[in-house]
Amino acid sequence: MKDFNLKETLSEMLPDASSVSPLCCRPSMRERLSEFIIPVNTLFKGKTGENAIIFSIAVLGLIIRLIYFSGDGLGDDPGYFWAFRSIYDGHILNQAYFYRFSYWIPQIIIWKLFGISEFTFILPVLLSSIACIYVVYLITEELFDSNAGLIAAALMAVNPFEVLNATLISTDVNLSLYMLLSVYFFIQAQKTYSKYYFFLSALFVFFGFVNKPLGLFILPVISTFYFKREGLKLHNFLRYSYFLTSLFVLFLLLFTVCWVSTGEPFTYFTIYKEEMGKIDRFQLSIYPKQMFFKNEFGERLHGYHFYTVLLALLFIRKDNAKEVLPVFAWFLMLFSLVEFAPHRIRNFTPYTAQRIFRYFVMVVPPSIIFVSYFWNKLRIHNKAIFSFLFVFYISLSVYWCQDSTRIARIAFGETRTAIKYLKNLGDVNIYSDLDFILKIERLENKGIYSPNLHFWMNAETPEAWKEKFLSVQEGYVVTGGPRLPYYGCWRCIPNLGNFIPPKNWKLVKEFNNDLYPPWKLEPLRIWYVKR
Repeated sequence: MKDFNLKETLSEMLPDASSVSPLCCRPSMRERLSEFIIPVNTLFKGKTGENAIIFSIAVLGLIIRLIYFSGDGLGDDPGYFWAFRSIYDGHILNQAYFYRFSYWIPQIIIWKLFGISEFTFILPVLLSSIACIYVVYLITEELFDSNAGLIAAALMAVNPFEVLNATLISTDVNLSLYMLLSVYFFIQAQKTYSKYYFFLSALFVFFGFVNKPLGLFILPVISTFYFKREGLKLHNFLRYSYFLTSLFVLFLLLFTVCWVSTGEPFTYFTIYKEEMGKIDRFQLSIYPKQMFFKNEFGERLHGYHFYTVLLALLFIRKDNAKEVLPVFAWFLMLFSLVEFAPHRIRNFTPYTAQRIFRYFVMVVPPSIIFVSYFWNKLRIHNKAIFSFLFVFYISLSVYWCQDSTRIARIAFGETRTAIKYLKNLGDVNIYSDLDFILKIERLENKGIYSPNLHFWMNAETPEAWKEKFLSVQEGYVVTGGPRLPYYGCWRCIPNLGNFIPPKNWKLVKEFNNDLYPPWKLEPLRIWYVKR
């Protein structure tokens, strides 16, 4: 069967320019349209069998992500939700969330099409994760071959860290996709010095930056692929001018719009005011520990993936160094920039934002592309050993997916169950901490605040919580339970300690009593209070 080719199909459908007009000396509409379609066509290339396999891998990845769905509940999820809900309602404010239009435009489109819910809130991240599987396949196929590409796609589909981030509001998954697309189109552009590919590569660098300034970290990676092909000779440098010009124009437009609208051209750099800390031994130990050991909650976030990266380093030889070292340099650059790059320098002291686990998601794809090369070499030399080890490794990775998503599924799932229980009671007064109340508004009220029904309280000790809740006249009080296991104010969970309830308090529901200190010191309980 002949492979489908969009360019050839367009050529057959459109009339030949020479038979239409004497102006055929200029590019015909057919030529312009078909040339413009080329970048899109390259995203769906491949033989029918390979397409079926990559489709099956993507479906496998989707199924695993749905099975281990964690949901809404991370520290800044309320900020994202209320900002995007405000945009959905037509109100845009001067906050960092509003500037990230390469993220919120897909979010608003999804909400308009499918409505506002917890699942549609996560959906942009989930879809980006599945797209990352496919783009990793395309890049690996381009750099090595199609078999290595399929191996890389399979590893992406079941990578524990990728699965974890795909089931949460982890906007760095979208950033990772933009980075991957910018690299892919740049590699494609180098083949024929196509201005369309160069423009698309620059466009996705731009989208990555808009999603988060960390997106600029991909530029050193792109320069690596430039030097890999061109070396130190400059005779072809002008052929890359369309890439550089596109970048310049896109950022000039962005900074001009910011200057006109806010008076500050570099708003995208100044709007992010994250909590800063000195770059010390503890900060620099977070990601290496995360890569090779269990985290503080007993989870192995990466499985043994980075051990396979170390193992692959042992098999670099003179004959394969030219192929694999640029990809390893890609991984090493992103790791170094995420790990070491200071966000601010004060009095000659470097400061950085928190080493949030989600930032590391952009580092994983190049490491997977790197090890896929060696998996493929094993397949070539000994198919039997490869088949056994690869199936075994994929099976272990699926288990590690269960392990890496464990605490998020427990924490967010239990809270979700309690909220559904309360919803079935009808319009009742509910009293709890801010995190729980805001989650009711997001999950059940689609962002519509109910000040006459839902009341949040704030305290940080059992004694203070008792005092707050004992003032409740009538309604349902929610205490204990899990909150924000990765980062959050654990003292802000309404734990009551050795609490002897008054006679007017009735325990109507107690959820799972397994404890997970410090983010779950007491079972989640629902009390009914009536004077």
